[in-house]
Amino acid sequence: MVNGPEEDSSFSQKDREDSAEGRGCPPEHRDHQFRALVDAVEEYAIFRLDPDGYIISWNSGAERIKGYDTEEILGEHFSTFYTEEDRTAGVPEENLAAAAEQGSTEDEGWRVRKDGSQFWADVTITAIRDEDNTLEGFVKVTREMTERREHEEQLRKQAERLKQQRDELEAEILEIFDRVDEAFFALDDEWRIIYVNDCAAELVRLSPGELIGARVWDVLPEVADGYPREMAEEAMATQEPVEFEFHSDLLDIWMEIRTYPSESGMSVYVRDITERKEREEALRESEERYRSLTDDVLDTSGVGTFILDSNFEIVWVNESIEEYFGLEREEIVGRDKRAVIEADIAGIFEEPERFADRVLATYEDNTYTEEFECHVLGEDALEERWLHHWSQPIETGLYAGGRIEHYTDVTDRRFYEEQLAETVEKLEESNERLEQFAYVASHDLQEPLRMISSYLQLLENQYADQLNEDAEEFIDFAVDGADRLREMIDDLLAYSRVDTEAKPLEPTDCETVVKDVLRNLERQIEENDAEIAVESLPTVHADREQLEQVFQNLVSNAIKYRGEEPPEIEISAERDAEEWVFQVADNGIGLDSDYTDRIFDVFDRLHTHEEYPGTGIGLALCRKIVERHGGDIWVQSEPGEGSTFSFTLPAEQASNN
Repeated sequence: MVNGPEEDSSFSQKDREDSAEGRGCPPEHRDHQFRALVDAVEEYAIFRLDPDGYIISWNSGAERIKGYDTEEILGEHFSTFYTEEDRTAGVPEENLAAAAEQGSTEDEGWRVRKDGSQFWADVTITAIRDEDNTLEGFVKVTREMTERREHEEQLRKQAERLKQQRDELEAEILEIFDRVDEAFFALDDEWRIIYVNDCAAELVRLSPGELIGARVWDVLPEVADGYPREMAEEAMATQEPVEFEFHSDLLDIWMEIRTYPSESGMSVYVRDITERKEREEALRESEERYRSLTDDVLDTSGVGTFILDSNFEIVWVNESIEEYFGLEREEIVGRDKRAVIEADIAGIFEEPERFADRVLATYEDNTYTEEFECHVLGEDALEERWLHHWSQPIETGLYAGGRIEHYTDVTDRRFYEEQLAETVEKLEESNERLEQFAYVASHDLQEPLRMISSYLQLLENQYADQLNEDAEEFIDFAVDGADRLREMIDDLLAYSRVDTEAKPLEPTDCETVVKDVLRNLERQIEENDAEIAVESLPTVHADREQLEQVFQNLVSNAIKYRGEEPPEIEISAERDAEEWVFQVADNGIGLDSDYTDRIFDVFDRLHTHEEYPGTGIGLALCRKIVERHGGDIWVQSEPGEGSTFSFTLPAEQASNN
């Protein structure tokens, strides 16, 4: 075989120059798109040639049809596939010259596989030119047509025998045509249709009865006065096969039409090539979009981008790189990125050594994605900013083995994060002061409250004989109010101590906790004839006293807000991924779904004190305790249908304060 150019000649010199200057479509992407669209085609051998006819790409269809692997055929001259007679006659060179002059050329003939066997091929060679009309190479599409040629030869022989065996062979001929997967029409010398197969009738959306015996121009008026008729009449006049493509507006399809004339009529094969034409159009549009993407989008994108080849030389940068680093692309494209980092880039960062080490490490081991944030100091003419560096290896295409690096300006985000951190810190300080205030205020209110209660009781004891019923009722109201206020203060103290006097989280057996809770509530349980079922409960990391407070509040509420029937309460837990979901379900009075969030607020009560005693802090205390443990709490309920209180705790959590 003739030795040809290297594989990377699939890109013209202008492609490489455009890429180096940041003006053109990056070659590795165009190459990738071409291969992705073409390589999946197995019915056709599709490959590209340089201007001299050397092979620079090879698809899977070419491997199947011609028998050569990609590695062994790239760089060889395409005349390898021609017969010795055609090479001697200069047919390969004539085909290239015709394609270069006319834009494309087509022919049929015998071609040679790797193993020396021959096949009949339908070949199209199309010239590829750049915007300046400079020839960049050719695309060659080959379809194996051996079966069709053999089939046509068989028809010819059958036609010769038809004079003697017409009746016997007619059924066989029709059967053969019906097996053809292309639309087939047989015309006589007056353009009347004498036979169509099922594919043909289906294609033109007419029945065989509507077609047989009719002049083709009458039943298919779309082709009567157009290009197809001109080509058909030319074929009959020259008695030479004619092949062409035609778009039917009526059927909205592209057709490949092949006509084979004879003295008695014409055979016409029609193939629907709409999908192929759509792929070709999609490829053209994709290339246009990609060029527009690089020129109009990537180059003006706010994300700075470096593209490096396998030697880590800079092959492309965009405008944002120039802005962020104070560089001119003309001065750095083509240079080793490592040298540019040391000479021009690292010094603009707050931590130059750290920046250089992390970026240069990816060139030593170009197998992983790297990302980090770095701070440009903003000295000289540069603007101070924070950049997010993200890079990854390039695995395919012309720059396989290289790397792509992005720099995103995250200055605004960093500014807002700092503001948020300051706000959170202030809120934490404010919450701490509020909790301390609540604790101190609640504690200090205890003494005057005890004094009020004591003096009211003393007044009632010493002057009982002198007080009328109204006075006694007023004293009872005052004592009851003082008791309720004491309960509220006690609950408020407990609420404020959830964080201030919390104990470390440690392994806690929930079954033991619930047993202690039920023991504490034994009197309330007996008085209400409550039935409580406890399923198997896990061990979790928790503050034992606080967890006991949660269960006690939930069980006590379930008993308190009972319905007409004795309370039935079920306590259970279920593992859900990385957390435990605990449930305390009852058959009580329930509540409207509009109030399922309010009941967890401090002092927010749905019932009067006369209906159900309490301070309105119990559920708020439960929520604060659960949240301190890293969980959530909620309720599902309907009026008269009972309530199910659920809360979560992490399944595994290290001990903390």
